[in-house]
Amino acid sequence: MNEKEILEKFRDLVITREELENHGGEHLLKKMGEAVVVCNQHIINLLDGYIHGRVTITRILEWVNTIWFSDTFDYCDEGCDCIASIMNRLEELDEGFTLDNDAAKNLVSALKKNVEI
Repeated sequence: MNEKEILEKFRDLVITREELENHGGEHLLKKMGEAVVVCNQHIINLLDGYIHGRVTITRILEWVNTIWFSDTFDYCDEGCDCIASIMNRLEELDEGFTLDNDAAKNLVSALKKNVEI
């Protein structure tokens, strides 16, 4: 697997943050020539995993913080504002924001409509 494929596997929830680090995480998270793109559907998949019990709050936070604080990932142009607002909300999970299934479904709805929250 090349570096971009490893990062795409992280984005797509195929590997965890720990597995990413085992593949040279810090090195991989430095800005590559071509960014890995995060679109609305990637966050929908993350939230759908949470709704169905496959993704924990801890994993959401690891995913969001890795995407948010890395120069390696960029948002899709067509969903940039919506994605930024959703990522901002999810980043608040460690600051008191509570994500229950209804809140997750509301975020999914916003992502599907491509609207800011």
